[in-house]
Amino acid sequence: MISESLRSAIERQIAEDAKATELGAWPMRHFAERKLLFLTGDDAFFWYLGLDGTVYYCDHDTFAMRMEPETDAERARAAIARRANTFPALAELLGG
Repeated sequence: MISESLRSAIERQIAEDAKATELGAWPMRHFAERKLLFLTGDDAFFWYLGLDGTVYYCDHDTFAMRMEPETDAERARAAIARRANTFPALAELLGG
Protein backbone atom coordinates (compact mmCIF):
# COMPACT_ATOMS: atom_id res chain seq x y z
CA MET A 1 0.00 0.00 0.00
CA ILE A 2 1.20 3.49 -0.80
CA SER A 3 1.10 6.26 1.79
CA GLU A 4 -0.70 9.48 0.93
CA SER A 5 2.59 11.42 0.98
CA LEU A 6 4.20 8.98 -1.44
CA ARG A 7 1.12 9.01 -3.66
CA SER A 8 1.31 12.82 -3.82
CA ALA A 9 5.03 12.67 -4.62
CA ILE A 10 4.37 10.14 -7.39
CA GLU A 11 1.59 12.30 -8.85
CA ARG A 12 3.97 15.30 -8.91
CA GLN A 13 6.68 13.19 -10.56
CA ILE A 14 4.25 11.90 -13.19
CA ALA A 15 3.33 15.51 -13.99
CA GLU A 16 7.03 16.38 -14.35
CA ASP A 17 7.72 13.30 -16.47
CA ALA A 18 4.81 14.22 -18.75
CA LYS A 19 6.64 17.46 -19.61
CA ALA A 20 9.95 15.76 -20.45
CA THR A 21 11.16 16.73 -23.92
CA GLU A 22 14.64 15.22 -24.10
CA LEU A 23 15.44 12.50 -26.58
CA GLY A 24 14.34 9.13 -25.25
CA ALA A 25 11.79 10.54 -22.78
CA TRP A 26 8.73 9.25 -24.62
CA PRO A 27 8.27 6.22 -22.30
CA MET A 28 7.81 8.65 -19.40
CA ARG A 29 5.21 10.67 -21.28
CA HIS A 30 3.43 7.74 -22.91
CA PHE A 31 1.39 6.55 -19.94
CA ALA A 32 1.44 9.74 -17.82
CA GLU A 33 -2.17 10.43 -18.83
CA ARG A 34 -3.07 7.10 -17.18
CA LYS A 35 -1.32 8.26 -14.00
CA LEU A 36 1.46 5.66 -14.31
CA LEU A 37 5.02 6.44 -13.23
CA PHE A 38 7.71 5.14 -15.57
CA LEU A 39 10.12 2.96 -13.59
CA THR A 40 12.56 1.46 -16.08
CA GLY A 41 12.82 -0.36 -19.37
CA ASP A 42 14.93 -2.73 -21.42
CA ASP A 43 15.02 -3.94 -25.02
CA ALA A 44 11.57 -5.53 -24.78
CA PHE A 45 9.63 -4.16 -21.80
CA PHE A 46 8.83 -1.02 -19.84
CA TRP A 47 7.73 -1.09 -16.20
CA TYR A 48 5.39 1.44 -14.64
CA LEU A 49 4.01 2.05 -11.14
CA GLY A 50 0.33 2.75 -10.56
CA LEU A 51 -0.87 5.09 -7.83
CA ASP A 52 -2.15 2.07 -5.91
CA GLY A 53 1.34 0.50 -5.81
CA THR A 54 0.77 -2.01 -8.61
CA VAL A 55 3.74 -2.50 -10.93
CA TYR A 56 2.80 -2.98 -14.57
CA TYR A 57 4.84 -4.08 -17.53
CA CYS A 58 4.37 -3.28 -21.18
CA ASP A 59 5.85 -5.09 -24.17
CA HIS A 60 6.86 -2.07 -26.22
CA ASP A 61 7.56 -4.18 -29.31
CA THR A 62 3.85 -4.90 -29.76
CA PHE A 63 1.48 -2.56 -31.54
CA ALA A 64 -1.12 -2.46 -28.75
CA MET A 65 1.41 -1.80 -25.93
CA ARG A 66 -1.04 -3.19 -23.35
CA MET A 67 -0.25 -2.82 -19.68
CA GLU A 68 -0.31 -6.01 -17.62
CA PRO A 69 0.32 -6.37 -13.88
CA GLU A 70 3.83 -7.67 -13.18
CA THR A 71 3.40 -11.03 -11.44
CA ASP A 72 7.10 -11.63 -10.72
CA ALA A 73 7.68 -9.94 -7.35
CA GLU A 74 11.45 -9.91 -7.82
CA ARG A 75 11.17 -8.18 -11.19
CA ALA A 76 8.69 -5.65 -9.77
CA ARG A 77 11.00 -4.87 -6.85
CA ALA A 78 13.99 -4.50 -9.19
CA ALA A 79 12.03 -2.03 -11.36
CA ILE A 80 11.10 0.06 -8.30
CA ALA A 81 14.69 -0.06 -7.02
CA ARG A 82 16.04 1.14 -10.34
CA ARG A 83 13.77 4.21 -10.42
CA ALA A 84 14.45 4.84 -6.72
CA ASN A 85 17.98 5.77 -7.80
CA THR A 86 16.57 8.94 -9.37
CA PHE A 87 13.34 9.23 -7.34
CA PRO A 88 14.35 8.33 -3.76
CA ALA A 89 10.80 8.60 -2.36
CA LEU A 90 10.18 5.13 -3.83
CA ALA A 91 12.52 3.66 -1.20
CA GLU A 92 9.39 3.54 1.01
CA LEU A 93 8.15 0.67 -1.19
CA LEU A 94 11.43 -1.17 -0.73
CA GLY A 95 11.32 -0.99 3.05
CA GLY A 96 13.90 1.78 3.17
